[in-house]
Amino acid sequence: MIAGTSITATFEGGPIVDRALIVLLVVVSFACVACGGSLRSGETLVLRESEHGILVSEEGEAEARPDRARFHVGVEARRPTVAEARDAAADAQRRVLDALRANGIGDEDVQTDQLSVNPEYEYTDQGQRLLGYTVRNAVHVRVTDVSRLSATIDAAVGAGGDLTRLDGIQFEVSDPSEVRARAREQAMQRARATAEQLARLAGVELGEPIAIEEVVQHDGPRPLMMEARMAADTAQATPIEPGVTRTTVQLRVRWSTH
Repeated sequence: MIAGTSITATFEGGPIVDRALIVLLVVVSFACVACGGSLRSGETLVLRESEHGILVSEEGEAEARPDRARFHVGVEARRPTVAEARDAAADAQRRVLDALRANGIGDEDVQTDQLSVNPEYEYTDQGQRLLGYTVRNAVHVRVTDVSRLSATIDAAVGAGGDLTRLDGIQFEVSDPSEVRARAREQAMQRARATAEQLARLAGVELGEPIAIEEVVQHDGPRPLMMEARMAADTAQATPIEPGVTRTTVQLRVRWSTH
């Protein structure tokens, strides 16, 4: 924006008002609008003469402690032949699934999402040499009681032994509507406060909201990436901290003016 430029806007029900003070607050937003960019949180749009009112964009955040989790667990076996690798993986994965069921995981909360058979080669100056075959069999598991997560993982890993592979954990909130409502309320309070300040600076009276747009963003479930290759006779429980998930709501609100 060129220094010294003054911007004016027509307000509904009133004359053209000098906006020099508001320019100081919204110079970045105006530049974005001029080049076709979008309005970001905390920025305020100076309206063109063909538009009326005040448009603001604000964010609200809220946190919640997860009450359920998901993790990915499976087995990996390498043997000289496909049949031997398949049998070893099948036996280990069967023990893993039995351990999950023994810890209260229902069949509806377990889904196979990886099953593969691949040759393994060693590459030397003389060429490639077949080392054997690797079979991977893994499932996606949902735990609806996060307090049982550590015990469930330990049981599954212990059952699979040295063939077990644990790829990651994700935490979730089973009902996100409450945390979303808190974030939305905060965003609306911030939007109103910004609009009221701009109305005072412009010398106009703030009216009612005439248009509202909402964008919801979830900072979660937060993944905790890990890989397990534990012995079956491990003595200590695996410590797991679910932390919190964060939900962000962005509101774009257009207010009428008088």
